[in-house]
Amino acid sequence: MKKLILTILASSFLLSCSTDSASDDSNNPTNTGMLVKTFIDSQGLISTFNYNGNKGTYVLDSDGSISTLTYNGDLIIKDEKTGGSGSNYIRTMNYSNNLLTSSTESRNSTSYSSSYNSTYTYNSDGSITEIRTGTNTYNGNTTNFNSKYIRFYSQGNCVKEDSYRSINGVMTLTETTTYTYDSYNFPFKNITGLYADQNPQEAASVNNKISETTKNASGEVILTVQTTYQYNSQNYPISMTDTITNYTPDPQTGTWTPETPETYSATFTYY
Repeated sequence: MKKLILTILASSFLLSCSTDSASDDSNNPTNTGMLVKTFIDSQGLISTFNYNGNKGTYVLDSDGSISTLTYNGDLIIKDEKTGGSGSNYIRTMNYSNNLLTSSTESRNSTSYSSSYNSTYTYNSDGSITEIRTGTNTYNGNTTNFNSKYIRFYSQGNCVKEDSYRSINGVMTLTETTTYTYDSYNFPFKNITGLYADQNPQEAASVNNKISETTKNASGEVILTVQTTYQYNSQNYPISMTDTITNYTPDPQTGTWTPETPETYSATFTYY
């Protein structure tokens, strides 16, 4: 439902992951409570959410795009966006015993397209491993990629993600990202089926991410995101502000130094 129901949250919720372990019922909130009605970002894009009960049906954006969810029972099996000023995409999901086992995604715009497949493994320590393979095409040039992500959870929130890339045929750790959270309600927690999805750009957390730190394989910080919120009386966010800082290496010393921070903000209304 708009590759959002999470990516619309930009960097603040971007890498929030969804389950503490396959058997942790805390990651499956009951389908009661507030549902997001509108999301308005700092660029002025207005997204309006529509539901059938607690099942998300579609999102209308003020740029003319529409994003739809398709369900099989209580599981989301397709997420598709068409129209508007951005890229179109379609993602399909497959499950076994209510756990996501694989997904496929394709995305297309005027200058860029991508297509990839993912498989998911649920590890005995509660972590989840995703193997992703596919192709990227930019301005007519196509490259293949093969990557791996291992995500670790606590109380329904993804607290660390290790990212690997295939380098000379060997899966090599390239980045590690850690996250911290508040104790309040994730805006989309009451949408049916959201907590079965394990894709980091798609999956829901239980709480709201307040910090994100990414380090390279040498342990140097290359990105930080700090997020602040205002909440309503039921402890759901009504506004959020990200402060995003990228780091670049000094060509002389190799030391990574922060660039000027950028900000991103958004507001929520609820049914």
